[in-house]
Amino acid sequence: MKELTFEKKTIQDKNIALKSYNYSYIRDAQKILSDEVNRYNYRQVHSTTCEVPYYRFQRALQDKKSLFREFTVKPPFRSTKDIFCLRL
Repeated sequence: MKELTFEKKTIQDKNIALKSYNYSYIRDAQKILSDEVNRYNYRQVHSTTCEVPYYRFQRALQDKKSLFREFTVKPPFRSTKDIFCLRL
């Protein structure tokens, strides 16, 4: 992450003329972060819940204990236009 911060500063520095730039560092970092996220979500046992996050979430969905709800318009409103006001 320190290298990426340095690279970002180098790219954004207007005093350094860059004709081309090798983005392999950024791609490598994205892959590493992606691997870490996958490891955490699908393999690592959470220290507090002692469960793997993905499986815990799937079980909560099956038990209908998730905080995600289907969007419905509640009375006295009739449509989404009654709730959301768009301004120009």
